[in-house]
Amino acid sequence: MNEEMRMNDPPLDEPASSTQHQPRNVHLVGSVPLGDAEEVFRAAGTILGGRLRRIPDGETGERTNWIGWQALFIGSNPHFEKSPPDPNSYAPLPRFKLRAPLSSGELSFERLGYADAARAS
Repeated sequence: MNEEMRMNDPPLDEPASSTQHQPRNVHLVGSVPLGDAEEVFRAAGTILGGRLRRIPDGETGERTNWIGWQALFIGSNPHFEKSPPDPNSYAPLPRFKLRAPLSSGELSFERLGYADAARAS
């Protein structure tokens, strides 16, 4: 979306006029920078109302930093060892590497937390 299009759009907290196209069947994906899932659901419902079709829980709390929360699960896998963060990266997140070469069939994860997070939300 170019800058000109964004500048002409109504603010998200104001309803679009009846002459403007209003999105239907809106499907939100990913993180929302709010405190918890309830805040995300309330804000999305207030702003998008009946136009909302799908909504994530906002990936709030420990999951707020994209996949950074996966470090705990990857780090607990005995096939990986922690490497120092890249000093030139956007955020100093830990990196992991395989301790020894493995085939894809030899590598498994007990749990990654996504199902637990989905049930909790």
